[in-house]
Amino acid sequence: AQSMRRIAARLNAEKVPPPDNLPRAQKLGWTNITVGGVLRHKAYIGIGTSRTRYGKPTAKTAFTRMEQVEVEGVCPALIPTPLFQAAQDL
Repeated sequence: AQSMRRIAARLNAEKVPPPDNLPRAQKLGWTNITVGGVLRHKAYIGIGTSRTRYGKPTAKTAFTRMEQVEVEGVCPALIPTPLFQAAQDL
């Protein structure tokens, strides 16, 4: 097993581009935080998140106050679940 810092250093040494949806990563390249975020992202096992409204919708209902729900199968799984679970122990 390798630490997230070691994985980040290797990705940077091999010039693997960091995720393009993270502006900070574009400046810094891979960091232990970026690696950790990728390893914990459930989309890799086909699980996405959605927010659902609870109660009567009002103008004051903010997106961040909506309940977050995990939804399986919203995207194709790219890795097996046991491999994802093993990565959670890093």
